[in-house]
Amino acid sequence: MSSEIKAKLDSYPPPLKNILAQLRLMVFEIAKNNERVGEVVESMKWGQISFATVRPRSGTPVRIDANLNEKYCSVFVPCKTNLIENFRTHHAEMFEYVGNREIRFALPQGKMEKQLQTNLRFFL
Repeated sequence: MSSEIKAKLDSYPPPLKNILAQLRLMVFEIAKNNERVGEVVESMKWGQISFATVRPRSGTPVRIDANLNEKYCSVFVPCKTNLIENFRTHHAEMFEYVGNREIRFALPQGKMEKQLQTNLRFFL
């Protein structure tokens, strides 16, 4: 983990930091356990933690972030994809959707955590 990403995670209070750390680990676990995904590179883009596959280029870049004031976390994908619309169609009640690029949620638990993992696997 780069110092920039560590500083970003450390800037959040424990509940939000823990969720972002869980999401980060999910991305790397999915990549590790799915040879279709391949190598994932982590960086900072637009002030958010970003993940992209490099070998092979199997999916779309994914960014994660949290909102301190509202106390929620988000997963972002490029707005030119239809990924958010697809998830909104299949999981309308599970998450809050913002436009065509953001899934917003409070503390993921149980079924929601499993669905997040499934969605991340689909993105990558």
